[in-house]
Order: sequence, then C-alpha cells, then structure tokens
Amino acid sequence: RGVLVDAVFHSNYIIMAMPIVPSLMGPSGGAVAAAVAVVTIPTENVLAVLVLTHYNGGKVSLKEILLGIIKNPLVLGCLGGLAVLLLNLELPSFLQSTCSQLSAACTPICLLGLGATIRFEDVHASLHRILIAVAARLVVVPAILIPLAVVLGFRGTDLAVITVGFSSSVAATAFPVCQQLGGDSKLVANIVVFTSVLACFCIFLYTFILKELALI
Repeated sequence: RGVLVDAVFHSNYIIMAMPIVPSLMGPSGGAVAAAVAVVTIPTENVLAVLVLTHYNGGKVSLKEILLGIIKNPLVLGCLGGLAVLLLNLELPSFLQSTCSQLSAACTPICLLGLGATIRFEDVHASLHRILIAVAARLVVVPAILIPLAVVLGFRGTDLAVITVGFSSSVAATAFPVCQQLGGDSKLVANIVVFTSVLACFCIFLYTFILKELALI
C-alpha cells in the first residue's frame, strides 16, 4: 500500500515541467516552474520517506529525512539553478552546452535502467496494482485537482505548471527511495515506466483542452 500511496503524489515534476512549461508559456514559464520545483521536490521526498517508512513498519528519523533532503541532487540542482536565475548570471557557452546535453540524456538513461529491471512475470503478477497506480496518478489526480485549480482562479502560466505537475509520471527517484526503505522496488519500477510512457499523452490531452478553453 505504501508504494501505491507514494505513486499518487510522487511526481516526476522536475523532468517534465522544466522542458514542457517553457515550451508552452515561454521563458517566464520556466522561471515559475523552477521556483515551484524548489518547494515540491523536498516536500515530495519527505512525504515519500514518511509514507514508505510507515507502511513498512519502521521508525521515522527526522535527522535522516533532513540529511536526505540536503543531499538530494535534485534539490541541490534546483537551488543552484534558481540562484543563477535570480543573480542573472551568464554561464559560459561551453558549460551551457554541456549541461543541456546532460539534461537531455538524464531521463532516457534513467528509464533505460528501470526498463532493464522489468520482468514480464512481475508485470503480470502485479498488473492490477500497476493499473490502479497508473489510473490514480494520471487520471484521478488530474481530474480532481486541475478543475479545482481552475475554480480557484489559476490561469496562464500558473495553471500550466499545475497541469503538468499533477499529470506527470511517477518520479524515477521513487525507485531508489523504495529500495532503501525496503519497499516493493519491482512494483515501483513498473509503475514508473508505465506512467512515463502514458504521461506524455495525458499531458498533451490536458494542455490541449485547457488551451482550447483559453485557460492557458
């Protein structure tokens, strides 16, 4: 149950929102997405540790959680990028090119590694749980929270960030976290791969609908 609960909120926001939101809303969208990432990444990691520890019958250590946040490379990367943005620093062209290439390769390499861990017998044995997690992450959560955001008055860039965030796949980082805390890492790997494939279609559908309604 801990893995399924984690799948509901542990989104791949940083990988999907950072390239998609700027393409939808321009450079200003990227700045908003980066600012949101600084809050969402540590929050989701803390909640993931709490949920998985609780369902695995372990004890929650505040010290370990704080150290995990401080050492998290995604958190450090977001803080570093935000500092560069706020200080209006101009990075050397060779460094920008290198970072861009590494960024483009990050997600495919991660998914390749996760895909290599998948066994068809594991998929068949856990198919009902995979389907529950995929439906919860990509259908139920967006169906509830995106309309709620519209009702609350979010429009434009803010609504685009919310839409991509709530309809993105389960975070690839959920796999090592689950491994460390003794969860069902095989189930997590399957959920990450399936949601990563289907999230592309879901994000396109949701953003298309919102654009047609002139909300973003």
